[in-house]
Amino acid sequence: MENIRRKNKMIETYSVLMIDLVCAVVSYAISLFIRFNIIHYENYPKQFHLMVGAYIVILCLLYNMFLDANRNYFIRGYYQEFYYTVRYTLILVVGLVVILYLMQQSYAFSRSVYGIFAVLNTFVTYAAHMAFKKAIWKYYRKSASAEKMLVITKDILAEEVLGNLGKGKEWYYDVTAAVIYDADRKGEVVRDVPVVASREDLYETVIQMMVDEVFICLPGEPLIEVRDMVQRFEEMG
Repeated sequence: MENIRRKNKMIETYSVLMIDLVCAVVSYAISLFIRFNIIHYENYPKQFHLMVGAYIVILCLLYNMFLDANRNYFIRGYYQEFYYTVRYTLILVVGLVVILYLMQQSYAFSRSVYGIFAVLNTFVTYAAHMAFKKAIWKYYRKSASAEKMLVITKDILAEEVLGNLGKGKEWYYDVTAAVIYDADRKGEVVRDVPVVASREDLYETVIQMMVDEVFICLPGEPLIEVRDMVQRFEEMG
């Protein structure tokens, strides 16, 4: 299980990093085009601006490596995501100003490119982040790579528990089946999740299923019974 979680973390970290890198490069390239081809047409030193692009890439890598700023990326809402995107862009711009100043190259860089890049990168990165989240939630959960989760709960809690898990923002699991522990509802569907067993045939059913993770919500049941259940599932692997 720990290996699965580590794999999911790596997917999340490096996917968002690649999105940030691509968005920053695209935003910078469009900023140069707008400044030197639309606002005021003139030739510009391509070698110098390629070097500035490399600075932006390095700053993006440093930001993701040392600040771990995309932690909890998938559970951030619209406003939180916009805040983090604005903060990220401001750090890039300020970092770029500092680097060019220290390298004594700031005089050669157009001030308007800073502003155009800041606006473009904010909105391009934000749009890409939100689109990526929606795609992952929609497609990855139903893919063969997603963790298959079995939910064990009580009849009175089934609607609420399965509903909350279905709306949850964790991207790496798919609730594939449910066990209604205290009622025989086998064959029914609750919140688009099939009920496959009850207390009586729980283990016989689960041993025949492909399950990566078990979510247990059994308030009021004896603790020793829940512990025994967890132990038996651990023994199954």
